[in-house]
Amino acid sequence: MKTNINIKISLIILLVCIGFMTQAQTDVWKRSDNVSVSGLEIEKVFNKYGFSEEGVDMALTQNEKYIYRGIMIENNPEAEKFAISCIEKDKAKAKSVKEVFSGGKISTIYLKLEEKDDLHRFILFNKNKGMVTLVYIESNNKDILKIILKKN
Repeated sequence: MKTNINIKISLIILLVCIGFMTQAQTDVWKRSDNVSVSGLEIEKVFNKYGFSEEGVDMALTQNEKYIYRGIMIENNPEAEKFAISCIEKDKAKAKSVKEVFSGGKISTIYLKLEEKDDLHRFILFNKNKGMVTLVYIESNNKDILKIILKKN
């Protein structure tokens, strides 16, 4: 039973990540963007790997419902290790943590962070076949993930 729940969590996170990364409204994220994940360790992942690395795709979607910041890194074990270490530090700020392990290694992480300025904040991480996906979402709607999944 626990395995089915873990599979469902992994699939949901993967669908959200893929949905966001492929949306037509996605803009290229620039260093001057005003979406801040300051105060979170994952900001270091975006800054370290997002601007000059080959095999990296980064995106920013911002509208009246939510802000999304995502990065996909292909075939880079160092980046994967770094991302997981940053997420581990951000866990201390999480209200809810869900993790899925595959073959004894972490494959999916979901963190629901404490609200900040009445915004619900989430960190999603998924590793699948050499592709690492890290997503930060914030919204004034606590059910934003459900809304996004229905949309996609």
